Amino acid sequence: MNEEEWVKHSIKHLLEENTKESWTEAVCIALSQLKDKDGKALRVLLSNDYSEHIERCAQIAKTLRGEK
Repeated sequence: MNEEEWVKHSIKHLLEENTKESWTEAVCIALSQLKDKDGKALRVLLSNDYSEHIERCAQIAKTLRGEK
């Protein structure tokens, strides 16, 4: 399994777990995989503080899950 397949499998598995925590991790992984038009990795952080970045990923996960 190459890296791209592993990432897709990991995200799918996390979404199937269907918890706020697993969805938060899936969002974090998805953001870490973003690349520019030349295929170079974009270091996307939603905050300079990594714990705040995780919290914002959790907010995205919560929204995607339809939670208030």
